[in-house]
Amino acid sequence: MRIAIISSHAWPLPSPARTGDSQILLDLTRTLAEMGHKVTLVAPAGTVAPEGVRLWRMRHCSHGTAEPPTDVCEQSTLGMMFGEEMPFDVIHDCSVNKTVAKWCHENEMPFIATQWGGPPNHWRNVVAQSHAQRARLLRGATDYEGTATPEMGGPNTKPLADCRVVWNGIDTEAYKPTGKPKQDFFLMLGRFHVVRGIEQGIELAKATGINLLIAGTDPEEDHPAQAAYARRICEMVRGCDNINVEFLPMGNEAHHARKVELYSDARALLFLPRFQEPFGLTQIESLACGTSVIAPDIGSCKEVLGVVGVEEGVKAFTEESDGFVQSQSGAARRRACELFSREAMAERYLAEYYDVLNGKGWG
Repeated sequence: MRIAIISSHAWPLPSPARTGDSQILLDLTRTLAEMGHKVTLVAPAGTVAPEGVRLWRMRHCSHGTAEPPTDVCEQSTLGMMFGEEMPFDVIHDCSVNKTVAKWCHENEMPFIATQWGGPPNHWRNVVAQSHAQRARLLRGATDYEGTATPEMGGPNTKPLADCRVVWNGIDTEAYKPTGKPKQDFFLMLGRFHVVRGIEQGIELAKATGINLLIAGTDPEEDHPAQAAYARRICEMVRGCDNINVEFLPMGNEAHHARKVELYSDARALLFLPRFQEPFGLTQIESLACGTSVIAPDIGSCKEVLGVVGVEEGVKAFTEESDGFVQSQSGAARRRACELFSREAMAERYLAEYYDVLNGKGWG
């Protein structure tokens, strides 16, 4: 099959932090190519495509800023992709505004659009990252529905008539246990952002005395707009001997190696999102490293984990965390490998590609 996968215009792939949607796309294109398909990755200049994957370079890249505007970048991509005849069997649009998907919809060309980045509109063949996200899309609701910060999601969109689900996947050989004994600390890992529950993790650690390590990329290098929040977090933990903050190295193998080491060493990952998490890649990275995840029942957490360790709050944590860590750690990697490998993700996407090729679209 000839497959085109369209990335966001925001960053070359892999992104500076080597995680998130960009890494999912790279793992997907790599796996599809290994399966014998002819894959073209449409992404900004500077992208490093996997072996066997053809790279078409977008004409514009915003590098995480507002310029050039999203519409300009995506219209340019649309003009670049199509000549007199369709060079692909199916288009997989993972961009922000889904300009190419809209064009395919209007011109009756086979496509799917994964719900990363921008909102869906009225077109068909939308794929969500989880059943929890699908339920919101069918209502037209955002990922901030029913949270303390609903304004972050913007206005609701038009409800979708239908939506499929494909769980994200990772390279479970790149994320695996180091084999070293667990250490006496709990881990929070991810971007320094108010919806990541970092402040709640700090309050919990202060109240219970657990050792907590908060790790993430340095926002001064990765997300300058979040730098002030990171400084606020550092100030919150000042003088707390049981809480530490660590900035991970950016854009190199040391970043990945340190993440794997932290996941593997931790007693458990504390995953405390303050919005309706559409998937939560950190969860499956931790599971693949053999480390259980403690999370509230919000968004996709229960769906991804199969069971949720504790409800958010100090009382539930102190009563239940030790038993949960013990009961889940042995099954963590098995769940990741069976359900969230890059191979499992590619097989699920292939099923959607074949459906639209056979006229079995949805929505």
